[in-house]
Amino acid sequence: MRTWSSRFALSLRRRSSLLQLLALGLLVTSALPGLAVAQPRPLPAPGGADPAPEAPQPTAAPGLPPTASGPETPERLIAEGLGLRERGQDLEALARFERAYELRAAPRTMAQRGLAEQALGRWLDAELHLESALATKNDAWIKQHRRTLETSLTSVRSRLGTIQVQGGQPGAEIRLEGKLVGRIPLAAPLRAIAGQVTLEVSLDGYYPVRREVVVTGGSISTETIELVAAPAPAPMAAPAGLPEPPPTQLVAAAPVSQSSAADGGSLRRLPPWVFWTSLGASAVLGGVTIWSGLNTVALRDEYVAYSERPRAELAKARLGYDRAYSAQSRTNVLLASTLVVAAATALLGAVFVDFSAESAERAGSEHGPTARPFAAVRLGEGAELGLVQSF
Repeated sequence: MRTWSSRFALSLRRRSSLLQLLALGLLVTSALPGLAVAQPRPLPAPGGADPAPEAPQPTAAPGLPPTASGPETPERLIAEGLGLRERGQDLEALARFERAYELRAAPRTMAQRGLAEQALGRWLDAELHLESALATKNDAWIKQHRRTLETSLTSVRSRLGTIQVQGGQPGAEIRLEGKLVGRIPLAAPLRAIAGQVTLEVSLDGYYPVRREVVVTGGSISTETIELVAAPAPAPMAAPAGLPEPPPTQLVAAAPVSQSSAADGGSLRRLPPWVFWTSLGASAVLGGVTIWSGLNTVALRDEYVAYSERPRAELAKARLGYDRAYSAQSRTNVLLASTLVVAAATALLGAVFVDFSAESAERAGSEHGPTARPFAAVRLGEGAELGLVQSF
């Protein structure tokens, strides 16, 4: 009995402890939002004014990667560029150095540009900027790092060669790899990256010169240019004078019929016999077509007569039908041919056949010629103009 009572008391204590922990958790949970809301607000500025807004953070120059917050100064840009170079980001570092040089042109910044360009393989730009930086004699940073800069310049120059252009014509344009680099006469020899480059020299009025030049690092290549004048375009020749017309002569002209002179531009070129032949053919075809039509009617009547007789005449009726059908087909073909030939005959008579020639010949044979030559004028070789007088 005691054992059961002790167990019951222990269970009650455990339950009360759990209830207390649950209540404590609920109390802490309900108190947290109140603590968050109860944060103190900033005090207003003296005189009741609102607190001053925060100053805007500076941004990087256009084209540059983002930088840490702070003012953009040459010292800071140079420091960032050096850090980028240590991480192998030479192109981003060059952008920092160029921006720093825009803010303040300093020999140190120029030297850093040349070193970054050397790392990028921009040998011509690196030589230019390193020479410009070393030309400064009184800069403390240049004095301190002169030996390093001179070593870098020597390395860059080993990748470059010199091209000396001789000859040519004053004002001629010189291009290397398609880029205009100067005009003749040059103030200084050309610098080019070691290897094979294309040299072009051109001037208006001369044939252009184009050649491949092999440039050796640290050496001088001499190129002699000879521009050959291009021939000037020939002026347009003035039109030759027209030849004088031959003298006019009066000569006798051949007889010209009145019908030929009147119908010179007409389409009537066929003789009349063509029309009469076609008309005769139309008449013959018309007669044959009439005969075939009458024969078709007779055969049709014969077939109708056989078809009305008893079944014993069925074979004759079928034969009559076949004969009548063939005759009708023949008649249709003949009728179509007659219509075509008749239409052609009408077209020939209306457009192409010259009936005036026949009437003129008939009239000439009865009454003599209707026209005789009056005079002719010879215009030139093979050309005559005739005047005809009719009576």
